[in-house]
Amino acid sequence: MLSRLMSYVYVFADWFVRLLVLNLLWVVLTVIGLGIFGWLPATLTVIYILKNWLYQKTQVRSIKSYGKVYMVHLKKSQGLNAAFLIFGLVAYMDFFFFVDQSPMIASIGLGFLMSVCLALLVLLLYVLPIYSEPDVGLRFALKLGLSIGMQQWGRTLLTCLGLMLLIGIYYVRIDILLCFGMSLTLLWVLKTTKMVQNT
Repeated sequence: MLSRLMSYVYVFADWFVRLLVLNLLWVVLTVIGLGIFGWLPATLTVIYILKNWLYQKTQVRSIKSYGKVYMVHLKKSQGLNAAFLIFGLVAYMDFFFFVDQSPMIASIGLGFLMSVCLALLVLLLYVLPIYSEPDVGLRFALKLGLSIGMQQWGRTLLTCLGLMLLIGIYYVRIDILLCFGMSLTLLWVLKTTKMVQNT
């Protein structure tokens, strides 16, 4: 009984340190990429490392290994990153445009905008884990991610509910957000969507 309890404590402590380090790595890599250019490559790198830990049971330990994976993602993800920035800018302007309209038009416009954002979020839950593989192209990731996402709405709903809960926790405990925000969120996405097994 005691040995089983100690094994649980060890696993918890091990993942506590891993997620803390991964979150710090994400922050550092984002800063290296000058923020808007680095956040997506940093996210893909963290996803790639988590998938290796969860599925292949291996660890990327050296800074050199981190750097190689990050540089591949930095080069290949800027097209998708630009699309994100453009979409974010358009959504931002559309939001304030609809807010200034009549209540009926504002409700319809904001509802449509929120629906598009939600659909994009759901798509990304499956696309980014696939795209995190260094040798996978964006077109293939979009096609496969959309196919998988349409087949498992139950897991998608569970993932989104968990993300809402995590956002609530981060809002109440800013220290958890700072220490584990990105790494814990990505771990939840990978575990609930089962994208570790699918890629």
